[in-house]
Amino acid sequence: MKFARKSDELERHQTNKSLKIVFSFYSLSLLLWSIYSYVRFETMGFQFGILCIGQVIFFCSLFIQKNNVQKLEKD
Repeated sequence: MKFARKSDELERHQTNKSLKIVFSFYSLSLLLWSIYSYVRFETMGFQFGILCIGQVIFFCSLFIQKNNVQKLEKD
């Protein structure tokens, strides 16, 4: 029985599109929650830290992936 199969290009495109929407939703939600917390309690709270860490992870992984592609193109 085979559970994992290779996804085709359409499935990868759909997955990437869905991930962009989910990432945007969570980022916007954490940002709005941080702003609300700052206005209401005058502190940024842990949600801002989660938002910042998520953004750092996103941009670091994007940087690494772009470097890997550039290395493959040079070879």
